[in-house]
Amino acid sequence: MTLTEFLLARITEDEAEVGHVEKGSWADEGAGPNGVGWADVGANNDVLMARPSRVLAECEAKRRIVAGAVRPEDPWQPGTVIATDSTLRLLALPFADHPDYDETWRP
Repeated sequence: MTLTEFLLARITEDEAEVGHVEKGSWADEGAGPNGVGWADVGANNDVLMARPSRVLAECEAKRRIVAGAVRPEDPWQPGTVIATDSTLRLLALPFADHPDYDETWRP
């Protein structure tokens, strides 16, 4: 598995997790214990301390970063946002405890 494949898989998992949240389980978006929206999420009953729309926006931003990753075979185009390998490594760091995480990716 490449670093890019790993990141895209984690982003997809986050998007799927948000999909498990039913609108009715939110406490008036913004009325959670820390002043943010909250809900019980997924089979593990984890608490998601953000609004689903924010999580989805973060997923989209991460997808754009990954899509802009510098690859040796891709020529740079003016105006193109480019993510470096070190940027991708940093995006993967929160998933360092995932079984598919490769320690060689650690920044």
